[in-house]
Amino acid sequence: MATKKAYERRAEQELAEYSTYVATATILHNGAPAYRAGHPVPVSNVRKFRYDEQGLVKRVRGEERTQAQQAHVTNSDAEK
Repeated sequence: MATKKAYERRAEQELAEYSTYVATATILHNGAPAYRAGHPVPVSNVRKFRYDEQGLVKRVRGEERTQAQQAHVTNSDAEK
């Protein structure tokens, strides 16, 4: 039972990580596309690389946030 709760907590954290910002343009990292416009960008990378200060991401709320969550889940499922 404790494992399920830990899993649920991790799932909530991951959704928050990937549903706060979306790329406003394709973001390159070391010359390779890391995030395409409209795709979710993890909060940790926004902070680390200061994408928000460069205008490369926008914070999303409401319907846009739901779309970012769905895009993240779809991308995660495709990687499996």
